[in-house]
Amino acid sequence: MGNDLHPRVWGQGIGTGIGRRLLSRGFGQLGLHRIFATCDPRNLGSARVLAKLGMT
Repeated sequence: MGNDLHPRVWGQGIGTGIGRRLLSRGFGQLGLHRIFATCDPRNLGSARVLAKLGMT
């Protein structure tokens, strides 16, 4: 699964909101033990979103 946001909406917290909802659903509703995410290390915006979500 992936996500792609139009550059016009970058920096508005939309990606972080999507990530929060996905993590909530995965851990809360689906009972998952672990969720993985990745991004191109050159994509600093995506890396910041993952860090905000507490992903390591």
